[in-house]
Amino acid sequence: MLLNTLIYIFGVILLLSTGFACFLWFGYKHRLIKKLMLFWISGILSYLAQGLFNNTETTGFLAFSINWMTVVYILKIFSIAMDWKLPFKLYNSLIGSGVLIGVILLKFNFTYQLGVSFFCLACAFSLFHAASSNRKSPQNDVISLGYRFLLLFAGLHFLDYPILRPVPEYATLGFSISLIFFFCFAAFVPTFILRKISIDYNKELKNEVEVRTKQLKASNTELSYAFDNLKLKNEQIDSILKENQSRLAVLVHDLTNPLTILFYNFGLLMSNPDKFISQLDSKSEKLKKAVNVIDLILKDARNVHANVLGKNTISLQEVSLEIIIKDVVDLFEEKLKEKNMSVEYNKDDLKKHHVLANDAWLKNHVLSNLISNAIKFSHAGGRILIRAATINGQIFLYIQDSGVGISVEKRNNLFELNQATTSVGTNGEKGTGLGLPIVKQYLELMGGKIRIVDSQTVGTCFELTLKNVA
Repeated sequence: MLLNTLIYIFGVILLLSTGFACFLWFGYKHRLIKKLMLFWISGILSYLAQGLFNNTETTGFLAFSINWMTVVYILKIFSIAMDWKLPFKLYNSLIGSGVLIGVILLKFNFTYQLGVSFFCLACAFSLFHAASSNRKSPQNDVISLGYRFLLLFAGLHFLDYPILRPVPEYATLGFSISLIFFFCFAAFVPTFILRKISIDYNKELKNEVEVRTKQLKASNTELSYAFDNLKLKNEQIDSILKENQSRLAVLVHDLTNPLTILFYNFGLLMSNPDKFISQLDSKSEKLKKAVNVIDLILKDARNVHANVLGKNTISLQEVSLEIIIKDVVDLFEEKLKEKNMSVEYNKDDLKKHHVLANDAWLKNHVLSNLISNAIKFSHAGGRILIRAATINGQIFLYIQDSGVGISVEKRNNLFELNQATTSVGTNGEKGTGLGLPIVKQYLELMGGKIRIVDSQTVGTCFELTLKNVA
């Protein structure tokens, strides 16, 4: 009577546990839940199959196979839940051999007791082996001990068939062991399967966070790189804009001198046509030179821009200082007359000096600016002295005016484009502060230098270092 009651309780546990496993499966769809569900289903099938035994090899094979599945599902659940490495090939080989031997014994009319013994011993050995393996596993905690305890109970459950079940006095004890195992399994395993699912989910979430973090860092690095590139491009654009503004300022500044000559003669033509016509021969020559200077300045601006872009090289040729200085002085003849000034130099001395330079740059950008400044900052009746000397293979050209001079404070930034150095001339002439930076720029393009040297008299003395042809 007690045995029948235990059998009914066992059936109820199987049904409830299977239903609960199916409920969990629909909620989580996890592989552990799936194997738990299949374990309980195989348990129900085994439970039902036991009522069909009539000691034939067919029903024996069916019962053995179902229990084989049950053992494998138990081991699979524990292996996945605890990250154990178990020799499933060995277990399947042993249990499969037990099934084969049992079926053969039943085929030749041996007792069911003998046939089931080999199968149950193989199952028990596999479960005991799994319970004692993986002792160095990092998860050797209370949960691990619980799983090992259940595996030991499962092994005892299979030993119950050949040892206790055949003896009526011990059948109830044997079935009680089975009932305790399944009850503990039903109570213990689902809880810790859910714990395992939670741990795996947290690991996946952590890994996903790490992956996303790396992606964000990579994206941030790319954005930072793109931002740096954009910043560099902006700086390059700003630099180009500043260079273009500088070139435009230089162009406008250098065009001032020849345009002043043109405007002066145009004004003379409009105010006093007779005087202009009487001086037409000399005026026409100066106007022609002024127009040529404008043309050269515009060409020079294009050449300098192409040189900066690397599209052409600077062309230097032999230039006579005497000829080029004469051309520049002739260009400023009207301005010199306005302030009753003179330019003094030794023609024979200058004829001895030939420099390696760009003729148009030296005349229109270097000497024109220096002579223009010397006139602007000298008082009426003043003079400009020009002399040249060859020292250690280099030619030094000195331009000395008799003007107001340059303070020590201004000398430090005199040749810088981005510094304010504008001054008003002795007759109120307005300046831009670009003349001397332009002189320095073009001299350096030709391999020359400029500096201010102390003047022994009043005014300012500029020293130009130029390449010697020899």
